Amino acid sequence: MPHDQRNAQLKHKNGTGMLDLFTPRFREEKLHNHFRLISVDADYVKIQPIIQNWATGLLDRRGESQKFINEFQTTFNSPIWELYLNRALIDLGCSVDFSKPAPDFFVRGPGNYEFNIEAVVSDQPPTAKHQKTFNEKDFKTRGALKLAGKIKDKLDLYRGTSGKKHSYSSMSHVRDRPFVIAIAPFDSDLSLTQNNELINMVLYGLAPLCSKGQI
Repeated sequence: MPHDQRNAQLKHKNGTGMLDLFTPRFREEKLHNHFRLISVDADYVKIQPIIQNWATGLLDRRGESQKFINEFQTTFNSPIWELYLNRALIDLGCSVDFSKPAPDFFVRGPGNYEFNIEAVVSDQPPTAKHQKTFNEKDFKTRGALKLAGKIKDKLDLYRGTSGKKHSYSSMSHVRDRPFVIAIAPFDSDLSLTQNNELINMVLYGLAPLCSKGQI
């Protein structure tokens, strides 16, 4: 089937006029576990149109829609974070100029205030093994280090350091405007329970209180 015809059928199927996020494009073993869950589990299927709606505008970026959908189905975490941010910006009354290829979001907020957002997640490596035991201290230390590493990667990309080419700071729509790193933890099944504790450790050196009330 021709590529354009297939895209038209996928848009018609979901009724949104957008490319469909949830029609599987890969063999089951290649699909991310979380994608498989919300694709086939009856308790989760009802959220598909909600997530599809989060993609408003995001799938219109030239040359990126196919890559984005492929990554949504096979890696999941980074794309779902971008989808969430996109919907949040819309709900906050902002508009995003998707004609800019990078960073992820060139945003115009109320009062025509412009800024840029780069989305990033601290993710699990593909070969990560399930931990049989849980050590809270190790969990927090490892999580904080992963957050710090991802922030440094994006700062290097912004500044054009550490061998990074085509720095964000050299782009006309980025220069002299605020640059926001929107980071979320996905490095373990418990990472979303860390609240703001670990990012405070990374940014301010503030360790959370332990169970005995000691720092």
